[in-house]
Amino acid sequence: MNLDQGYWYVKDRRWLEQWTASIPEECFPFDFDVRKKVNPRTPKQNNAIHLYFQMLSKDLNDQAWTVSKLIELTETLGEVPWTPYMVKELIWRKIQVALYDIESTTKIDTKQINKIYSVVSMNMAKIAGVSTPFPSADDA
Repeated sequence: MNLDQGYWYVKDRRWLEQWTASIPEECFPFDFDVRKKVNPRTPKQNNAIHLYFQMLSKDLNDQAWTVSKLIELTETLGEVPWTPYMVKELIWRKIQVALYDIESTTKIDTKQINKIYSVVSMNMAKIAGVSTPFPSADDA
C-alpha cells in the first residue's frame, strides 16, 4: 500500500488492518474519512450523455419548443432554437445540481446519470410532450 495523491486505497479488511498496524504510535490520534468507491461514468456513458443532449435538442426544435418558451427567459432572447450545449447547461445541469449539488458532468457516477435522465425525461414529457430515449451503448 502506497500513499497515492493524499489518500490510501484499501481494497479489503486485510489491507485496512495492515495499514492501521503500520501507523506509528506517535501519529495517534488521527482523523480519516472512509468512502465507498463509486463507479465513475464510462467513456461510452459520456458519449451517450452528449448524444442525448443532441437528440433532445433536435426533438425540442422539431416540436417548436424554443428556449424562451420552455425556460422562462427574457423577451430579448427571442425565439432561440435548442442546441446540445443549451440542453446540457439549461436542463441537464440544473437538474444535476438540484439533485446532487455537483456542477461537472465529469463528477457524476452511473447511478446519478440514470436518476438525472429519469427526472429530465419525465419533465420534458410532461411540460413539452417530448420523449427522447437515452442512447443505448451501441448508439454511443
